[in-house]
Amino acid sequence: MIDRKGNYVIGFAVALTALIGIGALVIDMGYSRVVHAQMQDAADASAHAAVAYLDKTDQGLSNARQTAVDIAAMNVANGASVSLDPNSANAPDGEVVLGFWDWDSGSFTPSQDPELVDAVLVQPADSQVSGLFSVAAFGVKAWGVRADSIAVQPPPTPAGAVKCYIPLAVPECTFDAHPDGEILDIDLVLNPDGKDNVGWALVGASPNAETLRDQINDCQSTGEITTASLVELNNGVITTVLRTLGDAVVNSDTAWDERLWGEQPVPYDKSYVDKNGGYGNTFEGPIVVFDGGADCSNVKYTGDSKITGFAWAAVYDVVDAGSASDKNVRVRLNTLDEFTWGTQGGGTLDDGVEYEPPAMIVR
Repeated sequence: MIDRKGNYVIGFAVALTALIGIGALVIDMGYSRVVHAQMQDAADASAHAAVAYLDKTDQGLSNARQTAVDIAAMNVANGASVSLDPNSANAPDGEVVLGFWDWDSGSFTPSQDPELVDAVLVQPADSQVSGLFSVAAFGVKAWGVRADSIAVQPPPTPAGAVKCYIPLAVPECTFDAHPDGEILDIDLVLNPDGKDNVGWALVGASPNAETLRDQINDCQSTGEITTASLVELNNGVITTVLRTLGDAVVNSDTAWDERLWGEQPVPYDKSYVDKNGGYGNTFEGPIVVFDGGADCSNVKYTGDSKITGFAWAAVYDVVDAGSASDKNVRVRLNTLDEFTWGTQGGGTLDDGVEYEPPAMIVR
C-alpha cells in the first residue's frame, strides 16, 4: 500500500503558494488601482483648476502653477496628501508643467510664454505602494503608481447665443463694407436711412417704447437669443427710448477707451449725454447682427430678419431734441477684440462677441 501523505503535503504547499500569489494579484493590484484612481483624480482636479488662471499674463502663469499645487494638496492618495513641486523652471519632466496644446497633432509643448500657454500638465511623483502578499509570493516589497493629466483652455469661438444684449441691430453687410482694421472708425446713426445705420431690435417682442426701455434697463429682459432666432426691427425715432439710452450712457461706469474705440469724437450738438454730464462714458454690450441683404445702402429696418451673429458695441452719444433727423443715437463697433459674452458656440460671424468653452481634460 502506497503512503500518499507526503504528496498531500507537497500539494498543499503548492496550492498555498498559488493562493498567496492570487491574493497578491487580487488584493495588492486592486489596491494599486485604487491608488491610481486617487492619483488620477488629484491630477485631473489640479490641472483643471489651474488652467482657469491662464490669462496671457505672467501673473496668470504664476497663479496657475500655485493653484495646481494647492488643489493637489486637498486630495489624498495612498493615505497621504498629494504633494506637487511647483517646478518654477518649467522642466518638461516636472510635476507642474505649463505649455500649449496642439489640437491637430494632439501634443503638448512646454512653454512659459504667457501669450502661448493654454494648457497645464500635472504629473505627480510616483506613489509607493507596499505589497502585503506580493512580498511573500514574488519578493516585491513596493512599486510606484503614477498618473498624469493635461487640462486645456480651448480657444474662443464665435458666439451662437447671448443672454444679454443692447436692443440695437446692424446689418451683416456693414462688415463686408468695412473690413477688420477700419471698423473702429464707423459711427452708426439711427437716421437718416442709408449706409452705416443702426436700428432698434428685439427678439420675442415688438420693439416699442416700453419693451425697448425694459431691455435697456435689463439687458436680459427678453432672455437668451441665438443665431436661429428672428429679430424684430424698427428704425423710428422714439424719444423716450433715446432718453433711456442716454441715461444708460450717463450712468455707466465704463469710460471711453481709445485702445478699443479709437479717438473719441466730439459730442453732438444738443447731446443729451453731454448735457447731463456723462460725455466720455460708454454703454457697452453685444448688439444683433442681422441678414440685411448684400446692399448696405438699402437696408430695411422693418419686420423680422434672421440673426446671423453678434457684434460688440459702445453707445456713446444720444440726441433727444430737434427735428426727427437730429434725434439720434451714435454707436461705435469693435470687431478686433474678443468679448466673451456668448453663452454657447456655433456662431459663424466673427465680429468680436465670442464664446469661451470651459476648460477640458485632454489626457
